[in-house]
Amino acid sequence: DHSHLAATYSALMILLTLGDDLTRVDRDAILHTISELQLPSGCIQPTLNGSESTDMRFIYCACAICYCLDSWPIDKDSLCTFISRSASYEGAFGQTPGGEAHSGSTYCAIASLYLMDRLLWLPNTDRLKRWLLARQRSGFQGRPNKDVDTCYSFWIGASLSMLDSLDFVNKSANRGYLMTTQDNVIGGFGKDYDITPDPLHTMYGICSLSLMEEAGLEPLFPPLAISYRAYKYLCQLHTKYTHNV
Repeated sequence: DHSHLAATYSALMILLTLGDDLTRVDRDAILHTISELQLPSGCIQPTLNGSESTDMRFIYCACAICYCLDSWPIDKDSLCTFISRSASYEGAFGQTPGGEAHSGSTYCAIASLYLMDRLLWLPNTDRLKRWLLARQRSGFQGRPNKDVDTCYSFWIGASLSMLDSLDFVNKSANRGYLMTTQDNVIGGFGKDYDITPDPLHTMYGICSLSLMEEAGLEPLFPPLAISYRAYKYLCQLHTKYTHNV
């Protein structure tokens, strides 16, 4: 099988969390592949064998990988233009230009710009913040008129954190909702109340609780969804990259 951006992003974040020094990672090969994945539109496809899905998810994966490996073999301006064009009239972001605003794609857009140090490319920050904050019911919904869901507590919370607006969230209400999605018998978090837990919602439930400064949890670095401990370790690796150039 061809390599895939989502799998590469996940693998690198796991290695960092485990304290690996990434010396066994073929950094040059990964960066070369990413340089081949950017399309004329500025968007990035997930794999070299082509894909029907070329959207904000894979832009984020590419940006996270480039940030992790401390090299950017892509056209940032073209990429930022694509992200800006994907903003909806509501101020949040769809998967592609003209798409419906969604909290998952909005997180991917904000985090990508954050990692590129290009948050100034956000078209309307005030409108974006209002849209994000309006998603809270008890927990958070992914878009208007939808049910709340555990993972959106992270997507929205992390987005607001990167915009320095997390203090406007009702953290107590969000925590109360998340605790209803936890399985007290086998552990873990489900998508919603009385739904079987799964690894994805468990991870993002814990990440959201970390953002809300839950006791006993390590602080989170929102743009990469890893702990600050892992992020600080990554910064040390970046120093080594610089010294080896």
